Amino acid sequence: DVDRVDFGELNGTARAGEDFRAGRGTVTFPPGTTRVQLITPLIDDQLREDEEQFSLLLSADPNIAALARDRIVTTIRDDD
Repeated sequence: DVDRVDFGELNGTARAGEDFRAGRGTVTFPPGTTRVQLITPLIDDQLREDEEQFSLLLSADPNIAALARDRIVTTIRDDD
């Protein structure tokens, strides 16, 4: 058996298509694995901006996988 967790991003002060490239999908990992890494590509618009945030939403069949939380707030820090 493998565990599956669906994911997608939700706009906050950071906006999909302007600040990051949104994606949706399913992460599959073997039982006993407690962490996986998801990478959300950022969009560098060359503007000086304050920190912005978006959320990563997670969902799983509760009969298959248990999530410690279903939303992870992500902060984008300007690199200029």
